[in-house]
Amino acid sequence: MSTYTNYNWDDLMYSIEQKEAIVFLGPEILTNEQGKGIYDALFEQLAETRKDAILDFYPKEGLFLFKQEMHKGAYVRQIKQHFASYKAPEIFTRLVEIPFHLYINVSPDMILQKVFENHKLKNQFMYFSATEPMVELTEVSKENPLIYNMIGSFLKDESMILSHDDLFLYLKAILGESGLPTFFKKNLAASKDLIFIGFQFNKWYMQLLLRILELDKAKFAFNRVAASHNPQGEVKELCANQFNIRIIDTQIDDFIDELYKRCKQSENIKLRALNNSEKIEQAQNEVKQEQQDVIKERLKRLLRLLSEYELELDLEKDPTQRMSYEMKIENLRGKIDEAKNELKNL
Repeated sequence: MSTYTNYNWDDLMYSIEQKEAIVFLGPEILTNEQGKGIYDALFEQLAETRKDAILDFYPKEGLFLFKQEMHKGAYVRQIKQHFASYKAPEIFTRLVEIPFHLYINVSPDMILQKVFENHKLKNQFMYFSATEPMVELTEVSKENPLIYNMIGSFLKDESMILSHDDLFLYLKAILGESGLPTFFKKNLAASKDLIFIGFQFNKWYMQLLLRILELDKAKFAFNRVAASHNPQGEVKELCANQFNIRIIDTQIDDFIDELYKRCKQSENIKLRALNNSEKIEQAQNEVKQEQQDVIKERLKRLLRLLSEYELELDLEKDPTQRMSYEMKIENLRGKIDEAKNELKNL
C-alpha cells in the first residue's frame, strides 16, 4: 500500500468537515472479475453480440454508430438489465459513510444512490440531460447530500450517451447558456479538495469534462488527488501539468480504505451511521431458509415412510399386522400435518 507521502490529509479532513470537498466517481471504479472496467467490457460484449444493430463501435470513446435510432433502445435496455442485479462493491459503502455533501458521478448508473437508499439514508439525486429543463437546488448538505450524474441516468433513456449524436446534443446543452446548474457551479467554486476515483484521464471525454469544470484554470487550485487503476507515467504528467491533479500510486480500494480510516480517526468528522436492517433481514432470511430446508427434508422422509406403510397395508392379510400398520399410518399423518403447519408458520 502506498504511504501517501506529500499529501496533506489534515487539509482534506478539514475540507470534508467544512463542506469543501467533492468526490468524483468515474466509470472505472466498477470493474469485473478480470479487473476490466465494467462499462468497457459490457459495451464490447454488446458490440459483438448485437452486430446487427450497429454499423461501427468505437471502443476508446465507448460510442456506437447505430443503423437506426430505434436500435439504441435495445442497447439501453440491455445495459439497464445488466446493472439491475449488479451488487455494489464494498467501497461504495465506505464512500456513503464518509460525510461528503456532493458526489459527482460521471456514469449513468445509480449504484451509489441505491446504497444510500438501502441504508435508509437521506439523499438527493439529479442528473444532467440535454433534453430536459434544468432543475435548481437550494440546499446541499452532509445531512442531505446530492448525487449528481453528469452524463445522464438510467431513469431517462434519452439522457444516456451512446452515440456521436447523443454526444453532440450533450455538448451543445452543457456548453450552452444554461449549462450546469448554478448550485453545481457554486459548490465547485467553494471546494478546496477534489477527489477523483476511477478515471482514465487519457480518454478524450475526460479532457473535455475537466475543461467544462474549468479545472484547467488556476482558480480553485487547492488539493486535487486521484486514485486510478494502473495509470501510465505520461497520464500522471498530463494531469499534474494541465489540471493540477496528482495521481496517487495505489489501488482504488486501498485509497478509499485509507480515506475512511482517517475520517474515522478524526475528532471532527462524524461518519454516517448505516442502517443495517437489510443485512439483519438477510441473515434472518438465511436462518429461515435453513429451517425450511430441515423441515422439508423431514417431511420428505415422513411421506416416503407413509407411502411404504400404505403399500404394506395393501399387501398385508393378517388382521393384527394390518391394525399395526393402520396405527403407524395414523401416527405418520399426524407428524406430516405438524411439519406442514411448521412450514406454514415460518
